[in-house]
Amino acid sequence: MRVLLVNLPRDPRELMFPLELASLGAVLKSQGHRPEGFDFALRRATAWPAVARRCDLLVWMPIPAVWPRVRRLLGELPADDRRMVVLAGPQATLFPQEVLATPAVDAVILGEAEQVIARAIHAWRDRVAADIPGVAWRDSRLEPGPGDVAPAERIERLDELPPADRTVFGIDDYTGMATRRLRYTQIVAGRGSGRDCNHSARSRLLGGGRRARSVQNVLDEMAALRERFGIDEFHFEDDALFEDRRYVAELCRAIRRELPGVVWQCPSGNHPNDVPIDLLAELAAAGCYRIYIEPHSPRPAAMELLDWSWDPQRIGPLANRAGQVGIELGGYFTLGLPDESCRQMEQTVDFAVASGLRWAQFTPFRFVPGSELWRRRDELAPRLPDETAVRRAVRRAYRRFYGSPRRCWGVLRNINHRNAAQILRRAYDKLILGRPF
Repeated sequence: MRVLLVNLPRDPRELMFPLELASLGAVLKSQGHRPEGFDFALRRATAWPAVARRCDLLVWMPIPAVWPRVRRLLGELPADDRRMVVLAGPQATLFPQEVLATPAVDAVILGEAEQVIARAIHAWRDRVAADIPGVAWRDSRLEPGPGDVAPAERIERLDELPPADRTVFGIDDYTGMATRRLRYTQIVAGRGSGRDCNHSARSRLLGGGRRARSVQNVLDEMAALRERFGIDEFHFEDDALFEDRRYVAELCRAIRRELPGVVWQCPSGNHPNDVPIDLLAELAAAGCYRIYIEPHSPRPAAMELLDWSWDPQRIGPLANRAGQVGIELGGYFTLGLPDESCRQMEQTVDFAVASGLRWAQFTPFRFVPGSELWRRRDELAPRLPDETAVRRAVRRAYRRFYGSPRRCWGVLRNINHRNAAQILRRAYDKLILGRPF
């Protein structure tokens, strides 16, 4: 079958390689299908219906923030269209009933899709009733429906999955990250996390703790990408790479031994207590040059609300040691939490500025669908600070943090002819408009 993997990013200013769709594309290709990619960040929306008509199967993995637009785009398909439409990923897992209420959708996959999508395709094509773990059907002949389905079984042996296919989506089309090298790609060493917070739906999407690929499996993928595409920079998108320090130490030794010269960073937010100070030198020697942590806020009341406690006294020494070995430490902060005053937002910014971090992202608080705070949104929404005040606080935060010549230069040295347009546009949005991602 001809399969169209469709990516609709939350924000077209952020060009991120759709790694999950590429991973699903590799599985489908290994089973004899012919996947191709369509990314709305790179192609005109007017081309979408014609491209969709050429394919037998459409696969989306949208997050809840883009679901309304996905639903409108699916509505552009002919009413009598008989190609199969499958939705997987966060929106399908968290809200399957809502997704299946869309007439164009034939099936949703709850949880990880790689090991069940082929069975779902065969069941739909042959119109054979199939009780497939994690698959809910719109067609009553292919029961069960969304109310009767548990998520697909966890994939414990990640090494058995083929590596993400970097040809379904053009690897060189995704250039918007601040990088050291011109060519890079995202990669993961594992899935899930033993930690969760009330601001995240992570445990509902990938519950049961962290599972890691073997170090050799990760190294093989990196080596293949280096040989085939000339990639010499990698971005580990794991939510919890540093939860297992022995694994990280082994990964560093293997990279130094087998892939000398590559560089890498960890742009996903790791728990501030997980990044090991005593391993920073080893990380730097293996090519790691940037790590992001996710403090959200240093205030005890905010940590309690988010169920995300950490040690604020640890950040200064961590940032100082990272700077000594050549690693840039960044942090993700949230402004405008329920009951947070303008002064408390300023205190969060004060902490970020004084912490020694080289990078910082300041994001207005939003309820994340599927999270614990989302469940409590009727109670908490009236307690949110004024949106205009939060936007002003975000704009001031970026100006204060990157007003330092050292930090400003840190941004400029990561700009090159391939990513300059995206980075400068994001800087304008944050510093002038106060409109971060």
